[in-house]
Amino acid sequence: MGDSSAATPLRPRSLSSGEETPRPFSSLSATSQEILEACERWATELRATRRDLQHAQDELTSAKGVSDILFNLVEKMWALLCACRNGNDEKLSQSTLGVLLDAAIGHLDVQSLREAYERLRRENQQLRSLLAAATGQAEPC
Repeated sequence: MGDSSAATPLRPRSLSSGEETPRPFSSLSATSQEILEACERWATELRATRRDLQHAQDELTSAKGVSDILFNLVEKMWALLCACRNGNDEKLSQSTLGVLLDAAIGHLDVQSLREAYERLRRENQQLRSLLAAATGQAEPC
């Protein structure tokens, strides 16, 4: 007829020595639960890591914005200083310096507002995720 040691859907193949014995069907539910819990832990860790990465990227962008503003200010002040050394009107130089400083302060204010906007956007996204998890809905994109 055929090989009696062949595997069938009702009878698993016989194991040679040294092979791991298959788990019985009774432990399948527990094994599935372990896998599900591990996947949920990994998903939670992945979300936390993504939040941390986004936060680090936002901080880097913020620092770059501030450094660009400060570099621009120093560059303009250097040009103003060179113009003053060449004998330009002192009163004009002072008013120009005032305008430069006001512009830099304005840029820093705008940068601060951008940071506040991004922080609120992240908090809003986190609250939406928590709400979706609490109500059992799919997480928004």
